Formats: sequence, structure tokens, C-alpha cells
Amino acid sequence: MELALRIIRPDLKYLVNSDFVTNKFRIHTNPKNLITKHDRPDSGGTVHRVIFNSLGCRQHREFTIKKPAHTTRIGFFGDSFTENLRIPVHYSFTEPLDFLLNQTGNSYQVLNFGTDGYGTDQIYLQYMDEGIKLNLDTVIYMYYPNDLRDILADKLVDLDKNGHIYYLPAKPPGLLKRTIRKFYLTYFLLEISSTYDILMPYLLYDAGKISEARNESENRKPLKDLPGLHARGIEDPRLDRALRIFSALLIEMKQKVNSNSARFYVVLVPSKNFREYNQHYLKMRKLIEGLGIDVLDLSEAFEQQKQNSAVFYFKKDSHWNEEGNKIAVVYLFKFLTGKLGIDYDGDYFIKSNLYRYYYSFPPPSITITWLKNTVLTDSLKEAINSRYLALDRVYHSRPVK
Repeated sequence: MELALRIIRPDLKYLVNSDFVTNKFRIHTNPKNLITKHDRPDSGGTVHRVIFNSLGCRQHREFTIKKPAHTTRIGFFGDSFTENLRIPVHYSFTEPLDFLLNQTGNSYQVLNFGTDGYGTDQIYLQYMDEGIKLNLDTVIYMYYPNDLRDILADKLVDLDKNGHIYYLPAKPPGLLKRTIRKFYLTYFLLEISSTYDILMPYLLYDAGKISEARNESENRKPLKDLPGLHARGIEDPRLDRALRIFSALLIEMKQKVNSNSARFYVVLVPSKNFREYNQHYLKMRKLIEGLGIDVLDLSEAFEQQKQNSAVFYFKKDSHWNEEGNKIAVVYLFKFLTGKLGIDYDGDYFIKSNLYRYYYSFPPPSITITWLKNTVLTDSLKEAINSRYLALDRVYHSRPVK
């Protein structure tokens, strides 16, 4: 079964290769300099190449630690919606966004720090570990509703009596846990198990916290639906605690970002059933803005499209497909240009340049909806390919692990 899974489920390689870190209170970090594959939902087993660069970013281009002169760096931090493992890298929103920004006449680098499964606590720690040293000018946290659940499930941070964040100590995992983490079969069995949300923490977190997780196992279902409780206005002590820790994390992250002369924004990422969670998004926006942080609510943006939400999500998966990422690019670009004072020639600029970008990767997996058919030269195609698929060319002969 292990051998079969290594052939038919290459996406599980990502979990097996994750670098587990205990001394920095992170559950896992993205691998560095790794080439692997991932399947695309809804496509009958079609797989695409995934490359993690030397910084651990899922981008097929490289970045130096030292920021190039006269360049503005924008870092996106979030979970699987940000990392975008399920689609080819050039459709991930960070790449066409990078292209659009660079067409405005200035130099930009958009970095994708997304890590599958991360919550607010890990994202804050990731910024401290990886973001600060890269001298980012703008930091964007992509909030997804299950981040509230993850704050409590992770058990990485808590609040002291003064409402300040402190970190819970982590113990090194034992030999058995380190061993079972290395098998595809482990993650496959967890994936098909109805007790996934209960057993996964046992695998990822240290043994000292298992008893706490077990004591809460009967409450896992309402814990999983904290955003739903929030949307329906149902009071729950765990929801209140999660919101308090969430607020403290954002306050501390904003202070750290601002102290490094950077701007901090939060983007609300709509779930597949974002209409059901409408009140949750409205309340979260009010809460975050109350902390003095500017917010882009993409659930409103998606609602404005007046289309069935299935257009933007995979049928067999809860994540954005290429169309969802395309819509995110448009609204993120408008949001950032407004905040950063960037001038551009209206919607025509976005539509024509997105056409040039997407149609440089034939055949495009997006529709021409909201794009403007325009001239695309071979030299521009080559320039776009060489920038956003640079590592594919460097590693074209290296075997996929």
C-alpha cells in the first residue's frame, strides 16, 4: 500500500517531507529546494510540478534574502488558500499579481509564504522567523475561517493575565511519532478516517498535549464550526477565547510589522459556503478594523460577481480553482494600488495585462471572462515564462522526488 500510494498520491509527499520544528513552536515548515508533484482536483488524476525555492516559498522563482535596490516587497502569509498547491504555480494569485504590479512602472516582488494548515498563531511565528529578515514593505495576512479553530487546536500560544501572548512549551516528538510521520500510508489513513480532526493533532503535536486534546475530543465538532457559531451569534466560551487570542496575535503582529517600517493588512478569504458565513465575515471585519488594521473582505468581492460560487471552487475540493484565484488577483490589485498610491489606467489596464499574462501559459486553465483580448508578442511570452517559471528551467533535468 505504501508503494502504491507513492505512485498514485504524489500530493502526500508534501506532508511526508515537511520539516517539523519544535524549538520555534512551529508544527512544520515548508521544505526548501524541493521538487515534487501535486494532483489537481476535478481533473481525473492530472498532476503538476511543485517547486519550493530556497526560502521554502511555493514559487517557481528565486528570491535573495537581501532586497534588490528600489524594489518593493509584498509578503502574503496564510494557509492552503495562499500556498495554492492544487493548481499550477502560474495560476496562484501571487504570480499574476506580481506581474500586474510590475507593469505599473515600478519594481515589485510578491512573495508567497503560504503553508498548508497554518493558523493565525503559526503565521505570526512564521513572519517572525522568515518574514522580518527579508525586509518586507507590506505584509498581508490571508485569514480563513478555520484559523479560529486552529488557534485552539494548535495549543501553541495562550494569553497571560494581562492579555498578552505567551508561548506554550513544546516537547520533542518521540521516535514512534517521528517514524510514522514519514509514511504516505499514515496521512492517507487519517484522510479517510472520520476521526481526522481528533487524530491529526496526536500526530503533529507533542505527547504532552495529547491528554488535553483527548479531553476535548467530544467537543471537536463544535470546535470545528467556531465560525458557524460566530455567524449565528451563538455564545460559546471557546469561541470567545479563540477571538481573544486571535485579537492579541493580530495586535502583536501589527506592532512587529510596523516596527519594521512595513504596512500590515488583513484579507478575509471566502470559504466555499461564504454566504452561510456572511455574518462571520462582517463581524471579523469589524473586529479587525477595530484593532486599527485595514481589511479587504474578498467574500464581498466574490458576491459582487453574481455567479454561483462553484465557478470559483473545485467541485471535489473546498479550495479556489484558477477562476477563484483570477478574481482574487483583480481585487487584491485594486486594494493594494489604493493603499500604496499606485496609478494605473483603470480596468482596461487590468484586463489587458491579465490577458497577456494568462495567455503566456497555453493552454490557459481560465476563461476569458473579464479579460481584454490584446496583442501578445512572442518576446513578452518568453519574458513572462522566464520570470515565473525560472526554476522549472533550472531544474528541468532534475528528477521529481
